[in-house]
Amino acid sequence: MSLIMEKKSSTPLPHLLILSFLFISTSLFSLTQAAGGKWQLLLPNVGISAMHMQLLKNDRVVMFDRTDFGKSNLPLPNGRCRNNPNDTALKVDCTAHSAEYDVAGNKIRPLFVYSDVWCSSGSVNPGGTLVQTGGFNDGEKRVRTYDPCATCDWKEIENALTNRRWYATNHELPDGRQIIIGGRQEFNYEFYPKSGGSMNAHSLPFLVETSDGNAIENNLYPFVFLNVDGNLFIFANNRAILFDYAAGKIVKTYPTIPGGDPRSYPSTGSAVLLPLKSSKGQVVAAEVLVCGGAPKGSYVKAASGTFVEALKTCARIKITDPSPQWGMETMPLARVMGDMTLLANGDVLIINGAGSGTAGWELGRNPVLKPVVYKPDNAVGSRFEQQNPSTIPRMYHSAAILLRDGRVLVGGSNPHIRYEFSNVLFPTELALEAFSPSYLESQFASIRPSIFSPLSQVTVGYGQKLAVRFSITGKIALNSVSVTMVSPSFTTHSFSMNQRLLVLASENVIAVGNLKFEVQVTTPATGNLAPSGYYLLYVVHQQIPSEGIWLLLPNVGISAMHMQLLKNDRVVMFDRTDFGKSNLSLPNGVCRNNPNDTALKVDCTAHSAEYDVAGNKIRPLFVYSDVWCSSGSVNPGGTLVQTGGFNDGEKRVRTYDPCATCDWKEIENALTNRRWYATNHILPDGRQIIIGGRRQFNYEFYPKSEGSMNAHSLPFLVETSDGTAIENNLYPFVFLNVDGNLFIFANNRAILFDYAAGQIVKTYPTIPGGDPRSYPSTGSAVLLPLKSSKGQVVAAEVLVCGGAPKGSYVNAESGTFVEALKTCARIKITDPSPQWVMETMPLARVMGDMTLLANGDVLIINGAGQGTAGWELGRNPVLNPVVYKSDNAVGSRFEQQNPSTIPRMYHSTAILLRDGRVLVGGSNPHIRYEFSNVMFPTELALEAFSPSYLDSQFASIRPSIFSPLSQVTVGYGQKLAVRFSITGKIALNSVSVTMVSPSFTTHSFSMNQRLLVLASENVIAVGNLKFEVQVTTPATGNLAPSGYYLLYVVHQQIPSEGIWVKIQ
Repeated sequence: MSLIMEKKSSTPLPHLLILSFLFISTSLFSLTQAAGGKWQLLLPNVGISAMHMQLLKNDRVVMFDRTDFGKSNLPLPNGRCRNNPNDTALKVDCTAHSAEYDVAGNKIRPLFVYSDVWCSSGSVNPGGTLVQTGGFNDGEKRVRTYDPCATCDWKEIENALTNRRWYATNHELPDGRQIIIGGRQEFNYEFYPKSGGSMNAHSLPFLVETSDGNAIENNLYPFVFLNVDGNLFIFANNRAILFDYAAGKIVKTYPTIPGGDPRSYPSTGSAVLLPLKSSKGQVVAAEVLVCGGAPKGSYVKAASGTFVEALKTCARIKITDPSPQWGMETMPLARVMGDMTLLANGDVLIINGAGSGTAGWELGRNPVLKPVVYKPDNAVGSRFEQQNPSTIPRMYHSAAILLRDGRVLVGGSNPHIRYEFSNVLFPTELALEAFSPSYLESQFASIRPSIFSPLSQVTVGYGQKLAVRFSITGKIALNSVSVTMVSPSFTTHSFSMNQRLLVLASENVIAVGNLKFEVQVTTPATGNLAPSGYYLLYVVHQQIPSEGIWLLLPNVGISAMHMQLLKNDRVVMFDRTDFGKSNLSLPNGVCRNNPNDTALKVDCTAHSAEYDVAGNKIRPLFVYSDVWCSSGSVNPGGTLVQTGGFNDGEKRVRTYDPCATCDWKEIENALTNRRWYATNHILPDGRQIIIGGRRQFNYEFYPKSEGSMNAHSLPFLVETSDGTAIENNLYPFVFLNVDGNLFIFANNRAILFDYAAGQIVKTYPTIPGGDPRSYPSTGSAVLLPLKSSKGQVVAAEVLVCGGAPKGSYVNAESGTFVEALKTCARIKITDPSPQWVMETMPLARVMGDMTLLANGDVLIINGAGQGTAGWELGRNPVLNPVVYKSDNAVGSRFEQQNPSTIPRMYHSTAILLRDGRVLVGGSNPHIRYEFSNVMFPTELALEAFSPSYLDSQFASIRPSIFSPLSQVTVGYGQKLAVRFSITGKIALNSVSVTMVSPSFTTHSFSMNQRLLVLASENVIAVGNLKFEVQVTTPATGNLAPSGYYLLYVVHQQIPSEGIWVKIQ
């Protein structure tokens, strides 16, 4: 989920390689063409039968059959063999049963799968990883993952599932998990990934009710679709329910399909959720189409050698209607075991299958070679259009999926218990074909759109405006332009799991140049409409689609209003419990029953989450009381100690330990006074000081000493308040000075405070101009890098940037949004007579975040160009970050960066990660979650900003630390030898070592954030391209309070990846 941005450039560079399709000369393919589509034989032999297929974000298709088919025609590379004593066909097998198909290169790469994946299921997680579940024999409880990269292969997790999943169905959920429903003799469902170590499965009696007995079943691979209300439509056999999977309750029971014939495996029909049409990001109606199948009794008859004609009907139902009914339609051709694929323009392709019999070994007859296109918006009676035939029968175990270029990839067909290539009616099929719908015909070239902005792999948020630019060489029909967004499916056994297409709400098309146009669309409002993940986006003109681009719709389920990186490289984030229902369900049916909550007394959704940086995944956490606008810091042991909040949370302390299954612990009445909009700072003695808060002109410490619950007056907070209606002194900027006193800034001025004696040591001048910089006129501030000599630091400087002019808050509440401040103020707080020095930023900014980067630069990010903090009080999002280089000369310190596409307004956050990226989240300027009909919707997307030091051009001079190992413990004033490698040429005089304290970030201030440039000696070589620099750790806790830090080697301003260091 990253946006890689290059310094001083106005064009974002995508993080992932942008692949353009190489259309191989038609002389390489066998062609069959006419008006109704065209067939291409891509490869006559891919070595395996493509029983399961999934397109991934790198335009590669993963396919697999089963390990117990016997030897495939695709050898494993480098003499590798699969030694599996549990396999029912071959204990030693040196052939592949999975492969990756490179669409652009039209070539196959064998993959290694160990356990049996036969008749399994899967979906792609929000990060783009294929998560495949279950199978047969030794594979029935396994989970396998496949990452989209050029050299990746399958990873397997034993016993990752609770129950055996064979012929089950998966669906991706709004919270990023997948639900796995049913399977042979499994009348239940479970979730993956598991939460908190739970291995529960949950009963689903509907699957018992729809079974025609163990010998026939007719309810396997149920058709499952996420409805627009967040519930699941589940169809099995001949009927359906609407299911609330979080509560485990049936919400609605749909009528049986007229005639009552079965449509589920082995009487296999197929089904799609028809295109969802949105208005302002919302969808009001959803329809399901079920086509084909086999009449009652067909399976038993086929097993006895009588092959009954397949069903010729489709059944369509509006699942969102209060009293829904099935509408019946007749296809041109009877079909069983067909696939239904959503095309880029919203049509449905019905392809593959047989005209009689059922699914099962040799139980199908009469291959249906002609696809049919179904046009859902046409009138009844004119929706089906027959297409040109293939020459290859696609019977049992066939598959079809949409590709980014609009073609449909077709593979598979093996109705035999082993590979059988001769002396059978329908031999095992290893050929791969592509069907090109008629929209790809050359006669439409002049009206075919071509997207040129955004670039592929773009990241967008929910409910966001997105400008899509495209060109057309012919004449445009302005009223015939739409934009579709398609989720690529996991397809097997005639069902495409997770397949959905949205027609995005769009505004008028405008010309932006010669034959160039722009249409502004609104992305889906919530994960109920489009679960987080990768989609294909198309511009459609007169029913002719462009080539697609990849779009990432990220979603962590909550708005990341508060964030803290912990020593296990997990980020804890939370918003507030009284926002209403989040998009992240609590696991295992857990609900928060809180009679004091002001929004929901019973809430089964999470308002806190743990983000696994390496795994790019979210784990919901349970927080009971309201954490809204709270504060925190990490104690010396690495535990996050979070204090205060709103309502029932205002005097609570909550702790979170960094472990894989940990959750919040809460301590009631642990604080003396209510702490809402307060600031915390860790102290040299390991305690934290908590300063201020709404109408709290005092401070206190935590943990308490010997039971004392005292709070101590701080008149400075009274003096800096602009009254209870405005304040302008909340979330004061607090930094531990090198002399052990606290620099406290509020409103427009600061003091140096001896917290032990309760005395002001120094009063600093008011910032020139006197404009407020504290909440709600929210500027931001950092303690600039502390440079040490022999462990000591002699000078400390603070930089305060942005904010809002006097009166802006009152003006904003009245509807007038004043331009934010464009100035920064810098002061050397250790000087005897310090003065503020003013500098001008490239962009005015309020509600920005200031993050210390690994090399000592300061990133200024997020925020608005007008208004203030508060509900709907900001305007003009500032999308361009700025880097401040503190060692440059005045006038050359600011460097503008590439923009994000996601507004980060009130309640946004940014923190440094160990790899040098900056994690960016949050933005909710509303009193509740609001995803539509507002100027800046609640933002659930998580991004990473990569500073230019991570550009690949610097790879040869980027250090890599190999000693000490991460999690090393060091003492104060200690010599530490840091060893690192560099693949290119080293500049010995341009090496430094930094030590960064990760911050607790909220409301535009990063508490406890500090960076030290350690005193270092000469760099020496210790091997080929290996070097050592000896540094001295800080001398005292005044310079670096005890706890966990990130340590980086910096070479020519390019930092290594960090290692964790504990100082004590």
